Amino acid sequence: MTETIRKRIQEIRPLDKEAWEDLEKILEVYNFKANHFLLTQNEIAKNLYYVVKGILKSYYYKNGKEIVHWFGFENDIITSLSSLITQQNSFENIKLIEDSTLIGINYEKFIKLTKKHHSISLLYSKLLVEYFLLIDNENKNKHFLKAKERYDILLKNYPAVLQRVSLGDVASYLGITQETLSRIRAGK
Repeated sequence: MTETIRKRIQEIRPLDKEAWEDLEKILEVYNFKANHFLLTQNEIAKNLYYVVKGILKSYYYKNGKEIVHWFGFENDIITSLSSLITQQNSFENIKLIEDSTLIGINYEKFIKLTKKHHSISLLYSKLLVEYFLLIDNENKNKHFLKAKERYDILLKNYPAVLQRVSLGDVASYLGITQETLSRIRAGK
């Protein structure tokens, strides 16, 4: 199972043999049922997770309404980044939509490895840059693209999203009503 995360890490930033061996020692495999919370609002994030199988969603409440912030699919590396880095309470909940298999990396142990291995330090920097670019792109899309364009991007990146995620969650993520989503899906 660790071979899947190894492949993903090698895509981001190759690690030397000794660094990989040390990193592999702190990896933990988790199998969770749907609706399990990895993190709840006001908890402090302690782990990064690699999604081997399943889907997760991050959401928060605004005016009593659930707002989906992001989805995590297979091959994604996920966490509440602001909570993880600052070790402050999270503003978001992270919940499994499906039964899922995740590989967890304890952040404190990971940071210790960045001090021991230059290649892990570079991996960490690259992960932060990737996460920043992802957030920046998401923000641009939400502010400058029409709902139909955001919907098309979601389907391009995650073709099976409509079979695996509720329409209510998809609509919330896109920032539209379910009725508007239905019209978009119908091509109106």
